[in-house]
Amino acid sequence: MIGMQIFKFYSLDEGTWHYEREKRYVFQLVDGVLKIANIEDTKTVSKTKLD
Repeated sequence: MIGMQIFKFYSLDEGTWHYEREKRYVFQLVDGVLKIANIEDTKTVSKTKLD
């Protein structure tokens, strides 16, 4: 499954940025419960300066 992390990041030096980062989630069925087994960073990042 592919998912997106969307967040804002702020630093005193660089201001505020909007990030969208793609991740690949690998699930595993453990004792009848679906759990995240691994999260892979696909290196797909979009960032936009907000201020």
